[in-house]
Amino acid sequence: MVEVFGIIRWWKRFSNSKVVTNENNIDPKTLYEECVEILRSKEESHDGSKAGAWYHKFSLEQTRSWIVQANEYVMESPDMHWLMRFRTKSVWTAPRLSMVGMLPSEYQETCPCCKRDAVESIPHILFECKRWDDQRRKVATLISQIKRLTKDCVGEEVQVSDIMSALLLGGEYCGARLTNWLIERSHTESDPGFLRVARFLGEIMRLRSRIISPLITSMGQRHNGRTRSRSSHRALSK
Repeated sequence: MVEVFGIIRWWKRFSNSKVVTNENNIDPKTLYEECVEILRSKEESHDGSKAGAWYHKFSLEQTRSWIVQANEYVMESPDMHWLMRFRTKSVWTAPRLSMVGMLPSEYQETCPCCKRDAVESIPHILFECKRWDDQRRKVATLISQIKRLTKDCVGEEVQVSDIMSALLLGGEYCGARLTNWLIERSHTESDPGFLRVARFLGEIMRLRSRIISPLITSMGQRHNGRTRSRSSHRALSK
């Protein structure tokens, strides 16, 4: 029963369909297969974009099976949602929010979370922002492994921060990737890497929303943009 309710949460989170009307008469297998297909299509939909080029450059499609393996952790669907968003660069960072008028222009160059003069990019969120130091300890072993892998694996035209981000999110560079990011036959960790990363992302993005949302609300009130403000809140959480 817990598995059924977990799959329903996934389905409601990712699907726009109105098919589910009676949650007591649901075929879990059918519903789960639909969830997997929705998540897979979301990752594949970026194939022709700049984010898609990044996605394929670091071979993230090779670990797309995390979507299937995540079936064992359906109760953590919000965290899995953020993993998918980061893997496809679908995150509303501060510069992006600023460019569309949802945050003041100062946040194009300043991180709203740590207040440093640093652009809030995906690498900054994952590895640099001091605001998330405590949460980052939960993936400390993965980060240590990444530092070892990137020590002798740096391309002249590729920034180390991009390589590190890709590896943490399940990518590969110069044949190097994290061990046990997926559930392998020889898996020895209590939790696979993708689950630990998803939990890390879910926690920091929930906390980040508490910091960003008041700034967006203030900006919306300043411009009498209540509709814009509501839309931006959805952008932060969906």
